[in-house]
Amino acid sequence: MLNISVVIPIYGREELAKRVILYYETLEVQGVNLTVIPVLDLGSGDGERMGKERIINDSPVLGKKFNTGISWSKLIADFDGVMIVGSDDLISPYIFNELAKQEPHYMEIGGCHFFESQTGRMRFIHAFNCGAGKYFSKEFLDRCYWQPYDDTANINVDRGPRKFLGSGERLIWQSSKHIPFCIDVKTKSENMWDFGWVEKAEQGVELTAAEIGKCFKDMNNERPEWWRGL
Repeated sequence: MLNISVVIPIYGREELAKRVILYYETLEVQGVNLTVIPVLDLGSGDGERMGKERIINDSPVLGKKFNTGISWSKLIADFDGVMIVGSDDLISPYIFNELAKQEPHYMEIGGCHFFESQTGRMRFIHAFNCGAGKYFSKEFLDRCYWQPYDDTANINVDRGPRKFLGSGERLIWQSSKHIPFCIDVKTKSENMWDFGWVEKAEQGVELTAAEIGKCFKDMNNERPEWWRGL
């Protein structure tokens, strides 16, 4: 059994965050046990239903929030690895299934499906390196003392963990238009990149309603309607 801590920094959008947390708490993958660890800001007004292992962080800086969740994971249980997920990201069960089979030291996802909650539209960008779904094994985290990110970084945060990579250790699973590995739910406000940015991105592809339905079905039989209007 592969025991994974799923660290989710929370950035407002309480209803969306609750649904994302519920997605991982109810996700069942053979050979994998998931523990969700939301990281909330100090003095946050986020709601009471934010997971069983809530952590309070004293800094809004993204790199620090990641490190806080990762370092606390080591204290909470003997995890085999940690995955970083945004409070608006759904990672496919297929990814967790492959983690159980391959047990890599480091893994990230290429390509992302962006879903606009207000309109129900979805676009896929092939040339997109996901921050969400990044996985670190216990052995990898021991190298960096369970602090792989730069505490002061709010942009380009993914450069931090790559400094600790050994030769040939960077495993990338590339998604395609019809095989989603990560769905990023865009809301009306409080997005790191809004849907307007997605529309302007090069190599973006629009999906039909039927294709959108299939993408969500691949995410543990989710329905697009459940993620609308957030």
